[in-house]
Amino acid sequence: MGRITIFTATHCLFSLQVKHELTKRNLPFSEVNLTEYPEKRSDVFMLTRRMTTPQVFFNTRYIGGCDATLQLLDEWDHDTRHASPLKKYKSQIARFPDPSNPHLALPESQSMEETSSSESSSLAALPLDSPSVTLELSDGTARTYTVSDLIEELSEVLPLGTLSYHLTSYKNSVTGTAAVAALMKHFQTETREEAEDIGKQLGQHNIIHHVCFEHRFQDTKAYFYRLQAHQTPHILNSLYLVSDEEMHWDNARAEALVERLEVLVGRLERECYALEDGGGIRYSEGIKQKSLFRELEEGICLFQAVEFDTMKPKELLAWGLNVYNIMLKIALFKRGIPKKESTQQIFLR
Repeated sequence: MGRITIFTATHCLFSLQVKHELTKRNLPFSEVNLTEYPEKRSDVFMLTRRMTTPQVFFNTRYIGGCDATLQLLDEWDHDTRHASPLKKYKSQIARFPDPSNPHLALPESQSMEETSSSESSSLAALPLDSPSVTLELSDGTARTYTVSDLIEELSEVLPLGTLSYHLTSYKNSVTGTAAVAALMKHFQTETREEAEDIGKQLGQHNIIHHVCFEHRFQDTKAYFYRLQAHQTPHILNSLYLVSDEEMHWDNARAEALVERLEVLVGRLERECYALEDGGGIRYSEGIKQKSLFRELEEGICLFQAVEFDTMKPKELLAWGLNVYNIMLKIALFKRGIPKKESTQQIFLR
C-alpha cells in the first residue's frame, strides 16, 4: 500500500508542524526520525539534495519541506473533487503499491504502523540518575529528596529576605539564627543544636552557603546564608555544587548528559509550541511545565562533574557549543525572549 513518508529530526519544530497538520486531517504517515536513524541521512540527500527537515514524500513524489507540504495540504482542503483530504489520500496514495525506491525504504526496526519515539529510547539509554540529597535526622531516621524538591521545600520553609551588611544588600538571604528556628520547626527537632546539624548537612551537600562563602553554617545572627539556587548569577545558576567525589565524568557520560538535556529542551519547546498567530515557541510557558523543567534544572547541575582534561580540542569545542545552546534555551525559558535590541545584545553575550 502506498504511503506518506516524512523524514524528521527530534528537535525540529517544522517537522512537528507538518505532523500536526497531517494528523489533523487524519492522514496516516510513516515517520523516519533522522536523529534515531542517522544512517538514513544519506538516503534523504540522494533523494532531495537537501539536509534539512522535514522532507516529505507522497509515495515516490517529492513534495518538499514544511512550506511546500502545508501549501499542498491547503490545496487538498479546497479540492471539490474529493469530500475530504482523507478521501484524496485513499484515491491518490493508498491504493498504489509501496514505494519501490530503496532510498524510501523504512528502517528495518520500524514498520508503517509503528511510530518511533526517539525521546523515550534516548532517555532510556542514559543511565543518569537525578541528583539526590539524604538528610540524617536526630531520631535516627533519614529523608531523601531530589535536589529540586528540597530546594522548593526550603524556599518555603526559610524566611528569606533582603539583608544588609556594611552598605551591601544580600537578596534571598537568612541569618543563621532564623534558619535554625525554621529548620527546628519544620523537621520537629527537640533542640536548636539538632536543627543546626541539619543546616550543616545542607552546607555539606552544597545546598546552602554563607553569602560570601566565608563561613560554615552556624546558629548565629552574625552570618547570612543563602540557598545555592539563589546565588548569583541567578538565571543560569546551578541548584547545588557538585562535590569533588562526583567530578570525574568521562567523555561518554558527558555526551550522554548533553543528549539527555537536548531531549528535555526539545520536549519543553514542543510543549510550548503554539500554532496560532503564525506559530512559534512561547518560551515563557516552559517554566510552567514543572516536572520537565525540574528535570532539566537538575540535569544541568551535572555539568560540573565533567572532566575537560580528557577531551580533545575539537571535542571540547563541540561539547561547549552544545552546552551553550542548552543554557541559552534555559535562559529563554526563565526570562523569555528579550524584546529590545539592546537587551538582546546583552542577553547573548
